[in-house]
Amino acid sequence: MMPRGPHLGALVSDLVDGQLTVADTERALAHVAVCSRCAAELEASRSARLAVARTSDVVPDAALTARLLALAGETPLAGRTASATGPGVGQRRPSGRVLTGEVGSRAAARRRAAAITGIAVAAAAAVLFALGGEPLVAPSVHPGVAQRLLAGAPFESEARTGSALVVNASAAVTDGAPVPGTDDLAEPASQQAAVLEWLRAHRWTAPSGLPAGFTVTAIRSQEPGGSVLELDLAHGTARVVVLEQRGRLDPSGFSDVVPQRIRDRDVYVVASTPWHLVWQSAGTVVTVIAEAPSDVVEGLVSAFPPDGENASVPGRISRGWAMMTGAVQ
Repeated sequence: MMPRGPHLGALVSDLVDGQLTVADTERALAHVAVCSRCAAELEASRSARLAVARTSDVVPDAALTARLLALAGETPLAGRTASATGPGVGQRRPSGRVLTGEVGSRAAARRRAAAITGIAVAAAAAVLFALGGEPLVAPSVHPGVAQRLLAGAPFESEARTGSALVVNASAAVTDGAPVPGTDDLAEPASQQAAVLEWLRAHRWTAPSGLPAGFTVTAIRSQEPGGSVLELDLAHGTARVVVLEQRGRLDPSGFSDVVPQRIRDRDVYVVASTPWHLVWQSAGTVVTVIAEAPSDVVEGLVSAFPPDGENASVPGRISRGWAMMTGAVQ
């Protein structure tokens, strides 16, 4: 039945779902043809339906669902009271009252409540699963990019020239120009400790250590918003550029490169002159470009944590929860 008002209103959903009669459908489409408001509502409803249809089914973790359903089953129903003299409201009656259907109706209510809880858990898990998806990272493998990065990386003697983030003489990392007053860098060991602490504090993937004897010449963001971190190391004429980007490595860009096993890590070795390596470390894609001995490069690969990031449903739900709580805070 067509509405009496000037617009379709709730009948837009019925039109999209094919619930109207043929006559009402023809009248509704004729109305949409001359009413821009209803036409916009119809298009929005169709788009929403298409988006839902394209959404893949998400199966929440069975253990999580079981725990939540168990908690829901243990929650007492509203209005249930105990009585010292006899059965209270909501308590089991003697078997003679079973035929009234009272107990059965309560059992059915509990089953409906459990089903509703299960649906709510699944919906919440689907939202967290979607939020927990990591972006795919496709780092450049062009040799010109590697050469450019090495050309821009300071040598050890240039460690105090303008970087976005610089380690100063007291081994502290500052967001700005280097602290003036001394021309000597800190000892490499204490400097490296400060850098690793800074990486952890800023939630970047920190290796267990940096190559012995190397000086951190610069730490800087490559992209707007700090989506790519660059760490430059130098020792004499040897230089190492480390790039970190949060996400999962997209292997489609390495169709001509077979990953090699280096120190129990699957590493894409793009080139060896200079060294150009890419691999997944935890939730970070790491790229190393180096003019340095192979043992230095291999040691740096092994210093990064392995790919222990869980890409399963529970792992994505956990990351989605962390993102949601972080956004709320």
